[in-house]
Amino acid sequence: MRTLAGAVIAEVIGLDGGEADYRRLFARGEEIVAMVSLRTRRLSPRQVARARAVLAPLGDIAAAAYAAGDERSVMGRMRAAGLSERRRAARRRRSSSPAPRRSRPWCPG
Repeated sequence: MRTLAGAVIAEVIGLDGGEADYRRLFARGEEIVAMVSLRTRRLSPRQVARARAVLAPLGDIAAAAYAAGDERSVMGRMRAAGLSERRRAARRRRSSSPAPRRSRPWCPG
């Protein structure tokens, strides 16, 4: 399963690789997941730095695939469809009154 999951990630970001590459991709994902739990709402500056270090090489691979424009990759198809590669940091709007909290937003009904 790890190899298959890594292969899916590789396909999405445009990495041509083999089984060892797929396992490394999956391991990178595990590193990120290990930092958080279902209750994690914010990351510490140290966690953010670590996550960026883990994910930066994946972003570089995806950017190269986008630039190449090879429509055999998801990134190449995104470029062909006219989607931008511009990366934006998510900005959270802050208001003076916080939004009401839902006790279990994942629960249906």
